[in-house]
Amino acid sequence: QSVILAGAALLARVRHAPPILVPLFTGMAAMALALALPWRFSELPVALGWAAIALVVALLASRLSSTLLAWNAWGLTAAGLLECIGLDEPRPALAALALVNAISERVLGRGSRMLRIASRAHIGASALALAWLFSQSLGTELTTLGWFFAAFGLFITGFGLKERWYRFAGIALLLVSLVRLLLVD
Repeated sequence: QSVILAGAALLARVRHAPPILVPLFTGMAAMALALALPWRFSELPVALGWAAIALVVALLASRLSSTLLAWNAWGLTAAGLLECIGLDEPRPALAALALVNAISERVLGRGSRMLRIASRAHIGASALALAWLFSQSLGTELTTLGWFFAAFGLFITGFGLKERWYRFAGIALLLVSLVRLLLVD
């Protein structure tokens, strides 16, 4: 199915079809490919496969200036994060998803206004993956401390990249960490 849909996207591009058809067929091909990954194997390759497909879709979204594909890439990374819930060892998948979201944000952030809005969703997903990664690395007793480290990392990244949305994500994660510190710990 994904090959047929990718062929339809290519044919729509060659035949100068209405502009919405190329991203629509491309997004459908990406979703079909992601859903066709073999579920009978370990969940880690599935999450990593979704991350790889999301990265390719984000690059295509930037190339085609397609907001539809940018949100499709975000949906794939969000599905990858949901897949990490059931993993015994989610750290490799979380690191890959955080990296894919960061790369997608950098690629999409240079596009149109609508692509920059989608890139901010990638920052949020990257922040979530990073916080989860730190909390998994430090253990359940130090989850809040892991969130503080992730918030600090996002804040520093925001200054390094001169991107205020990373700083906003860091501040939001810091506030969530403070609330957890007061209510849970």
